[in-house]
Amino acid sequence: LRLPSSWDYRCHELPFTDALSFLLRDVLNFLRSGDLPPRERVRAVYKEAQYYAIGPLLEQLGNMQPLKGEKVRQAFLGLMPYYKDHLERIVEIARLRAVQRKARFAKLKVCVFKEEMPITPYECPLLNSLRFERSESDGQLFEHHCEVDVSFGPWEAVADVYDLLHCLVTDLSAQGLTVDHQCIGVCDKHLVNHYYCKRPIYEFKITWW
Repeated sequence: LRLPSSWDYRCHELPFTDALSFLLRDVLNFLRSGDLPPRERVRAVYKEAQYYAIGPLLEQLGNMQPLKGEKVRQAFLGLMPYYKDHLERIVEIARLRAVQRKARFAKLKVCVFKEEMPITPYECPLLNSLRFERSESDGQLFEHHCEVDVSFGPWEAVADVYDLLHCLVTDLSAQGLTVDHQCIGVCDKHLVNHYYCKRPIYEFKITWW
């Protein structure tokens, strides 16, 4: 393997900090002897390898953690094509509220539910037995929107609500935001007969500085 033609340009383009020297050293070590960087530098070295278009290094790093795990995570998030848009909406709502209130942080309500039907698991058998007895108008009652700022769900996968919450916190934190969240209850909106929406509602606190 030879050094990419952009190597000299890259070295002069950026200040040669300790962090950059480690990254370039990792790239050189791979080119010389095939050595791979430690896990804590895999993401950063991957970006350098992308810049230099070093295919073999990209392939090797892509099979290492945390990048290998990220592929699995993205496969899950791929079930929700609206995920990125809703994530941006969380950030924008939090920003507007913080600006309007001249506050350090902002809070918003987020609904995260995995099941198609917004009911508790123990009610499922009862609901299933009523499916052919409900009128069309009753069925529409189940297709409601909870009174929240953003909603995620449903999806079909082993990953559960807590896994999606972890994704949200991870991706928001990657934007430099401090994120706290807690479950504050359920929607509890009346649907039909004695059934109420049991989708969990989480309060997200986004701290800006």
